[in-house]
Amino acid sequence: GKLVAAEAGRSRQLADTPVPLMVGGSDGSGTRSVVALLEKLGVNMVVDDRGTNDVHADEMGGWPPVVGPVLQATHGADYEIENVERGVVDRTFNSLRALTNSLARKASRFGSSRAKGVTYGFKAPVSMCLVPFFHRAYSTNAGGMKFLQVVRDGRDIAFSGNQSPVTKFYKANFDPQQYAKWDSMPPVRGIQLWSSWNADVWSWSKRHVDGKYYDALLVHTEDLVDPESKFETVRQIAGFVGAEHFTNDELCCLVVAPEEFMGSHSVKDGREKGGEAKSKVGKRYVQYGQGQGYVTSEHCNDYNHN
Repeated sequence: GKLVAAEAGRSRQLADTPVPLMVGGSDGSGTRSVVALLEKLGVNMVVDDRGTNDVHADEMGGWPPVVGPVLQATHGADYEIENVERGVVDRTFNSLRALTNSLARKASRFGSSRAKGVTYGFKAPVSMCLVPFFHRAYSTNAGGMKFLQVVRDGRDIAFSGNQSPVTKFYKANFDPQQYAKWDSMPPVRGIQLWSSWNADVWSWSKRHVDGKYYDALLVHTEDLVDPESKFETVRQIAGFVGAEHFTNDELCCLVVAPEEFMGSHSVKDGREKGGEAKSKVGKRYVQYGQGQGYVTSEHCNDYNHN
């Protein structure tokens, strides 16, 4: 079954105090599109590569030299730092210090974030494996952090053409001998890694969400595509990042322009169905109890072109 998202902002202290936001998820989960949505919501996102909306972490030599040793020591993403080899811990924190300092400097050029719950955000899919380290670092230096976990159907991930996480990290996460076991069925490796990382990270998050130094929200990519769930999902993300300057009308306008942030899936929904997706979104908006009628693309033309 689906992983269930925890309540965001359960403590007003963290909800009202801007902290860094990290976006993670398996490669191919749709995190690039989520970054575009977050920017529309007023989050100052630090981006190194507009092709992927990633932060490449050149300040620490990239992600693999840091994530690889951690996975070799933990064999998963659900771990407590106290149980990790001291040498790995020290090297990881030294690397993250260089990265987080650089992220803060890059973010400073934006000015204040319009989304009042975050200072700045960044996205790197594999960063999810380092959530415990980022939590510790940001709790000490930035007053806490928020983590947005993006999960897509694992079958899509397993059969995706992008299998770089398997190539780079499978043998560190699992017994290296297990890699050869699946030579005849390579997609199994992808689904194993997807399952391990997503289940592990969310398990860790549920134990550590305290509304004071850490808050987490899990969203399913499919819920940002399905016209029946888009509005509620976008509204939940907006609340998580403190985008309180948006009215429900304005949020709905983001939702009925899906090609803006959900790529090819949204194009299929919005164009091939001849606007059916948009009318369904408007209907769901009214059902939520905030609208007085259908919210159509015409209703949002002025907003989306500003």
